[in-house]
Amino acid sequence: MTQTYADFAKILSNTAYEAAVFDLDKTIIGTNTSRSIGLGILSKERRKGHYANVAKGIWGAALATAYDKLGSEQRGLEAFIRSVNSAGRANDKEAYAFAEQCIRRSLLPGVKGLVNMLHEYEIPVMIFTGGLDVSAQAAANILDADAWGSCYAIDGNTIVPSRYAGGARPSKRVALENFLSHAGYRIENCIVFGDRETDIEAFAASGYAVASPKATRRAKRAADLQVPDYRELCNAIPAREAALNDLNGSGLYEPIP
Repeated sequence: MTQTYADFAKILSNTAYEAAVFDLDKTIIGTNTSRSIGLGILSKERRKGHYANVAKGIWGAALATAYDKLGSEQRGLEAFIRSVNSAGRANDKEAYAFAEQCIRRSLLPGVKGLVNMLHEYEIPVMIFTGGLDVSAQAAANILDADAWGSCYAIDGNTIVPSRYAGGARPSKRVALENFLSHAGYRIENCIVFGDRETDIEAFAASGYAVASPKATRRAKRAADLQVPDYRELCNAIPAREAALNDLNGSGLYEPIP
């Protein structure tokens, strides 16, 4: 059953919900950070004349794009990782810079305001991506989030499963639960924001699930709340003090049409 912004206002005022966790791609930003990192690496390799690495990267990028369009985010990410690792050119500082540039120019409208609003409600905000650690870290720094985690990490010149992954082929839900446990939270006490197939299992395990403005139809159906625009959501939620004074369902908070 799809809920309203009024329901979400009450969720924010309910102390049983301990933290909010955001996916990154298509949830915080409108594009794909791993693809941007890959293109940045390709550009650098081309300038250096490393054309064999460029060819590997182009093939990996093509596969990643194709899988992504088919709705298989995980297979697309794995294709990207294979291409980068085959070239042996991963670099955490450069990848962070590429990710930061991508995130700053691609933030979804209203997402900063949403993070600020959650902080106003004294709800810690965390960012967890199925992609790279540098991407989650860059997003957390830009949005002033409280913690970040990922399924994959850059180790030297290679992309490897992160410490939360629990295996060579990480399950995002399992990795997210490990991350939250490390931070002292349980997923069933968290609000989870996401957009597609890899988030649906996390939606099911979460205390409350929110589908982003870029969410797929399947993700929207699996979520408790669908948000067409973060700005609309923020405008519909009252200041914390007012919300705490109106938990009796008086109907003060109505969703914007």
